[in-house]
Amino acid sequence: NIVGIGMVRVMGAMMAAILMAGRTGAAFAAELGLMQTNEEIDALKTLATDPVKYLVVPRFLAAVIMLPILTILAVFVGIGGGWIVAVTNLQLSTQAYVANIQDFLLPKEIYAGLVKTPFFGMIISIIGCYQGFKTFGGAEGVGRATRNSVVTSTILIILADYIMGAFILALWK
Repeated sequence: NIVGIGMVRVMGAMMAAILMAGRTGAAFAAELGLMQTNEEIDALKTLATDPVKYLVVPRFLAAVIMLPILTILAVFVGIGGGWIVAVTNLQLSTQAYVANIQDFLLPKEIYAGLVKTPFFGMIISIIGCYQGFKTFGGAEGVGRATRNSVVTSTILIILADYIMGAFILALWK
């Protein structure tokens, strides 16, 4: 019961978001930071191309769309891991494990976990792109932007999860 509810309500979304911040948010910051230090973004402006529309919007949409999908995958992997532990260490049958998961996972639990993920995607993409756009100082600056992107995104994801979790819990009381 704890594995199912914990993975669906909180841990699936948090794990997927923090992993995405470390991988994708850092990539956004590094790619855009390198473009900034090589003056490629200035070249786009010279060609009358809006760099935000051209570089940020696709990354933003990709993060907002893909994080819920990755969260669903993380939840299935987490519940599968719980099943392995339950069957091998606790000698629980597969039928009992699945029945417990089905009994305790209500639609509102699933909704509580998934409703947060687009906001986490927004945080990751906005912070990663912002850090990339404000990069200066060559390779050292790109490294600094990448690190700042991951740290800031992770902190904001944890804060947003707390606020949204409290808000969702208050709505359902």
